[in-house]
Amino acid sequence: TYQKKNMKKITLLLTLCFAFSQIAQAYKEVKLTFNRTGAAVSTVTVNVADESGSSISGVSATLVSVKKKDGSALNLMTSGGAISSSVLAPAAYGNGLGDSMEFLFQITGLGADFLLNKVKMDVQAVTGNGGIQTDAVHRDFTFSVKTGATADALTDFASVSGDINKIPERFSEWSLLGKATSDGTLFVSVKLTKNVDLGCFASLRSVTLVKPYSVNLSSTANVNNVATFSANERVEVSNDVSVCTVTVSGDKATLHATSSNAVPANQGVILRSSTATSATLYAVNATEEQTNTELTEFTNNRLQPQVEAGRPEAGENTLYVFTKDTENNAVFKLLDTDGSPFAANKAFLSVPAGGLSILRLGSDDVQTGISFESVSENENQPELYDLFGRKVTKTVPGKIYVKGGKKFLAK
Repeated sequence: TYQKKNMKKITLLLTLCFAFSQIAQAYKEVKLTFNRTGAAVSTVTVNVADESGSSISGVSATLVSVKKKDGSALNLMTSGGAISSSVLAPAAYGNGLGDSMEFLFQITGLGADFLLNKVKMDVQAVTGNGGIQTDAVHRDFTFSVKTGATADALTDFASVSGDINKIPERFSEWSLLGKATSDGTLFVSVKLTKNVDLGCFASLRSVTLVKPYSVNLSSTANVNNVATFSANERVEVSNDVSVCTVTVSGDKATLHATSSNAVPANQGVILRSSTATSATLYAVNATEEQTNTELTEFTNNRLQPQVEAGRPEAGENTLYVFTKDTENNAVFKLLDTDGSPFAANKAFLSVPAGGLSILRLGSDDVQTGISFESVSENENQPELYDLFGRKVTKTVPGKIYVKGGKKFLAK
């Protein structure tokens, strides 16, 4: 019975932790792949899936058109060693300097509050007859994306230039960062423009729309809206949310607000806000100077990023999870070595192995730092019971008690 009670407490702690720093969105990516049965655009079916490959309820997409530089329609290649039913390769687009091919997609059912942060494209270099392009052919293209609520009201999202024949498989994933919104229907134009007067064709295997990160901020009894966060790319958050690091000295951990709203790649942070109950974080490019400046504030940061889903690896250190105690206070709790995997984009406090079992939040002043003082060992011990199941606070030498589901003889 006592063991079951303690197991319930552990489960509850892990559940609270999951809710405390949970990524808020149901799906993060909308991936478009293709099934082509002929040369005409009308023969292309666009499949829609999330990042796990599952269909997204209510969301659908169509290929509206494929056009060349002068606006005339293009047909698609139907044969060749690099051509399959899942690949869209425009035929006879011009193949000269400045010539282009533009794919226009319509996506519906995204919801009125859909936010777009990144567009990823899988692109392949092919020959004019649909063959696999040789390794020696390196052709520079500009990839540009426009978005809009209608096909005739598109605005620039982002653009990038580079070689489309970069890897052995000859498919290259290109990522473009920007910001766009949708009221439910979104038109997306993907345009490839050749920057050299040398022959090369291009094909499209997939287009993926990536939303910004969205994190729920949980309110506690001793600190306003908070959550841990990390990502494998640099992100920025709105000005009403503070980006905080944690340093550790002895048995005290202190929270520090950084001077910018950026989270460098592969850094664990705590997000805080006095007003917002959620945070939206956009992946944003940065100069080398920006990145180096931002990283100076993370020199002694003890928050370990957990970018991928799973259980964090402590190595030689001890890990603490940011969660709530039974009185709804924000605390760093010693992480159980066993348990269910955590979702992605979390952060854990990592300190040299030691005897601390819990760090509790002290003063609530983000400007001067928030202290997490170590709690006495007795405060963090499992509850104590006598053999009749009654909770007790003191033991009598020579009597048997139950603690943590195990009997012991008091001395």
